[in-house]
Amino acid sequence: MQDHEVIERVKNGDADLFEILVRRYEARLYALAWRMLHNRADAEDAVQEAFVKAYRSIRRFRGDAKFSTWLYRIALNHILNKLRKGSRLRRADLDPDRMESHLSPTQALRQRKLQVAVASAIDELPPRQRAIFHMRYEEERSHAEIAEILGISEGASKASYHHAVIKLRESLEGFVTGSGS
Repeated sequence: MQDHEVIERVKNGDADLFEILVRRYEARLYALAWRMLHNRADAEDAVQEAFVKAYRSIRRFRGDAKFSTWLYRIALNHILNKLRKGSRLRRADLDPDRMESHLSPTQALRQRKLQVAVASAIDELPPRQRAIFHMRYEEERSHAEIAEILGISEGASKASYHHAVIKLRESLEGFVTGSGS
């Protein structure tokens, strides 16, 4: 069943079908929330709250945009508000067990340090830039889609991504030149 069919049936009183949309999109929303909030409980709460808001607002969904874009925007706005209100959340864990086992201890240590530096540099980006960077780099979304989700122009999305990349490059310069080890 396509999104628009599910939505029409939910609007017409078949509320149980909303679960189809939840199952269809919760993993993607959780990935976004985790990348932005770096905390499992906060990410789960953000996703749940986004679905609750979407369910309560589904009658206002007109279908001008794809449902996934509309839902993503609800979730992202909630996450950005949460980041603005609270202190900056830090990445709680980089799993060293995911490290390549064939690396020497020195190489593994340098790679761990680089992972921490990259995570920290991403965390230092302003929330909107971090969201744009995540959607473009991690999710490989087009700037047109990012712009639609955020309600900005495609040019603004491109510019924000470009500035995020420059900031990350500057933050990680020590690792490139060898002084970050």
